[in-house]
Amino acid sequence: MKDERHKLEQLLVPPPLRFSRFRDARNYAEQKFFLWCLSNRARRHTTVKRAAQMLEMLSLRNTSYVLDEGAAWGYAALQLARKGHKVVAFDKISDHLEIARQLADYNGLRIQCICGDARQKPFRDAQFDAVVQMECIEHVGKDWARAIEEISRVLKPGGRVVISTPNPRGLAQRVKKIAAKLPVLSRKWGGEDFIEASDIINAGQRYGLIPLARRTVIFTVPFLLNRLFPLNQLFEMVAEESIRLRKFATTSIFLFRKLRSSASPHRANGEVT
Repeated sequence: MKDERHKLEQLLVPPPLRFSRFRDARNYAEQKFFLWCLSNRARRHTTVKRAAQMLEMLSLRNTSYVLDEGAAWGYAALQLARKGHKVVAFDKISDHLEIARQLADYNGLRIQCICGDARQKPFRDAQFDAVVQMECIEHVGKDWARAIEEISRVLKPGGRVVISTPNPRGLAQRVKKIAAKLPVLSRKWGGEDFIEASDIINAGQRYGLIPLARRTVIFTVPFLLNRLFPLNQLFEMVAEESIRLRKFATTSIFLFRKLRSSASPHRANGEVT
């Protein structure tokens, strides 16, 4: 498991990105933030650990066709592609997908990048063997359950989906809720909906996804100085063993399996094959 995380961390080492290909100054600044946060050991550790835990839970033994929804910079997509799976990286922000594409090229991997809305996916019914949705559902909006309905629609019967989202009871999320009330931070943290675990499980069951497992993952300060990073690892190791502390974990991960086809009233406008 440790070796897998190290390999994924190596995949996330950023290449010399071509910023001139991004549209405007705001997006340029966002990509500069990308370089900054992945150059920090604690932040990269957080990203790697979450993706590794999700793929471990997904447990794909055969070569599969996988949708990485909310792919962002390709954390999960790159790892899946390295394992030989056929991967579609799907995100609403095209510039994020551009970074994922450049990272894939830089590492000699092949992923298909498609931009679109999680609530109306441009894919046909029962197209994918598995779906990964990492830190996406909280950004969809009040009708987030529609994104889960669409996951069920594009997933083959018997297929698996793993979803990660911030734990609303976690310490980090409690701080964010307070910080989001401040004008200077409302733009950064005011657009997230922290969804209760029971609501996600109920939505999955409503659309034919049977819950198999739930896991919480503990992180500490993501922008910790590199020289203090060993303290981060020590705290995580101790906290992961504490039932009381796990209630305040940063991330919740859910694993579902589709047992039946769910007829969805939402259909894609132009299917992607």
